[in-house]
Amino acid sequence: MYKKVVALVAILVLPNIGHTIPSFARQMGLSCVTCHISSGFPELNSFGRQFKNSGYTQVGSEQTITEPGDLLSLPSTPNLSFVLKFRVRKQSDTDLNLNFPDEWVLFAGGRVGSHMGYIVEGAAQGLSIRLPIIFQSNQVTYGIVPFTTDGLGAAFSNEILNTGAVENIRAVEHGDETSAQIYLGTNSEATGLGVYAMHPLGGIVAALWGPLWGPDLADYTIKSFAQYLRVVVFPPIAKGVDIGLGLQYWGGKAQLTGQPEVKPTAFAGDAQILTSLGNKPLNLFFTYAQADTSSMFNAGGTETKSAFTLTGELGIIPNRMAVILGYRGAKDGQGNDDPAITTGAKFFLHRNVQLQLVGSFYSNKDIHPEKYLYTLMLFAGM
Repeated sequence: MYKKVVALVAILVLPNIGHTIPSFARQMGLSCVTCHISSGFPELNSFGRQFKNSGYTQVGSEQTITEPGDLLSLPSTPNLSFVLKFRVRKQSDTDLNLNFPDEWVLFAGGRVGSHMGYIVEGAAQGLSIRLPIIFQSNQVTYGIVPFTTDGLGAAFSNEILNTGAVENIRAVEHGDETSAQIYLGTNSEATGLGVYAMHPLGGIVAALWGPLWGPDLADYTIKSFAQYLRVVVFPPIAKGVDIGLGLQYWGGKAQLTGQPEVKPTAFAGDAQILTSLGNKPLNLFFTYAQADTSSMFNAGGTETKSAFTLTGELGIIPNRMAVILGYRGAKDGQGNDDPAITTGAKFFLHRNVQLQLVGSFYSNKDIHPEKYLYTLMLFAGM
């Protein structure tokens, strides 16, 4: 088995696909590490949070097409990038599962004008779109965000923590094992309108949404909207320590025409610490989430479904290699404990090319007869 894994690693690493940089790096004319922490993308640093809150409207060295009076301010070329995931998975008592490619996403995003940006993530599985309209006053950025997603949930309206509060911003490929929100299943289909007010020290997001995505609107309309609320704070504790604390609330009832009413109700709290141990980057992530038996995130549950996770990553070779260790404690909504331990490593072949080897181990064999899950993933953004 190990010879097969080594051979597959060689196959996956050999293609030299990592010499260009993704959309926003092109727009800013800066390295990926300007917005992302040194031990890995897609995790955001403080500048990355600011750029996202700005609605992707900031520009750097890229030329823009302008007209007087701010009537037009458009990048001279569209910002496109292509992301590929190649993945090998192994569970106990099963053969190696090679997904080639496992996922592919075409990204288009950036500045529409000085007060509007966009991001479109198109893949074989579906589509996610955000169109933030922003206004700034002193250090506060106000945003209005129409959005639709096939699988990132209401948090897609605007999310800036790296805890997996929205699935596409997480430290580890095994999301169920390292994010309580993902374990709960809050990464649903969602279409709605979000608003936010963000300051470097924190902010608030609110959204009205329904559990469907773009194409479904041809067949359904949203009769009643669910609510989503997000609060984050970034207390300035000490130099070189970036702390983020957050709360999430999903509430209300949502209904589509001709469909039964659902209650997407849940609560979550999360935290992150981005710092260093000596000269080695150290990042810690904590999440907790729960949903009661009436929630669509606990469908069929007879008891409250809940989880907490603690995950750390240490850059043992700065900019090149980080090790991962995580623990999940959980209740599956059926009265069963569902703990998991996750360990692994990230290897950075280039800033935009990451090789991740992760293993998760399960002690409740009634829920997880497979006992463990290994994943080898190559992530390349071009």
